[in-house]
Amino acid sequence: MAIHQTLASHADFTEMDKTAAAHKFCIVYPEGINKSFNAGGCCASNTEDDLGFARELVHYMQDNERVDNSKVFAMGWSNGGYMAYYLGCRAADLLSAIVVVGGLAGVDPSGSECRPAVAPRLLHFHETGDPEVNYNGGGVEFISSPDVVAVWAARQGCGTGQQQLHQGRRKVHDQHWLPSWPQRHTL
Repeated sequence: MAIHQTLASHADFTEMDKTAAAHKFCIVYPEGINKSFNAGGCCASNTEDDLGFARELVHYMQDNERVDNSKVFAMGWSNGGYMAYYLGCRAADLLSAIVVVGGLAGVDPSGSECRPAVAPRLLHFHETGDPEVNYNGGGVEFISSPDVVAVWAARQGCGTGQQQLHQGRRKVHDQHWLPSWPQRHTL
């Protein structure tokens, strides 16, 4: 499930259809009402039941397509990233992983609204200079990108590792959490 940012279509700019066809997996692009998703605290003006919509969509795909239930992923950018986190909190029983690009959690990931029995795996990307979604969070409800990821990593039983790389004049922060078994990490 590829979830768009506000006012954009994921299908238009990701071209995931080509990747899905080449690697033989299903891809769906849910559309939020008024090009937005209700992902908890991030989206006060949107009161749609997008959690229910996402659940129905996954069940429809499971019933009508050849879907491996252990390989259902939600990926989202910006508002779609908030929605991916929301699904990871509230519909974890349906997902094996979430991918977030430039999004934060619209609910407190360590609070009562986010208590999945088993948290889906997480891959998170966020530019420190993101002009739309502040990397450092903001307000009471949005904790920083590293803090959201740290909460998620703790649920997975992962230890932490950090390094700072330089690419030209730009800094690249690589913050990763590894399970307790040996694993190679390459950038």
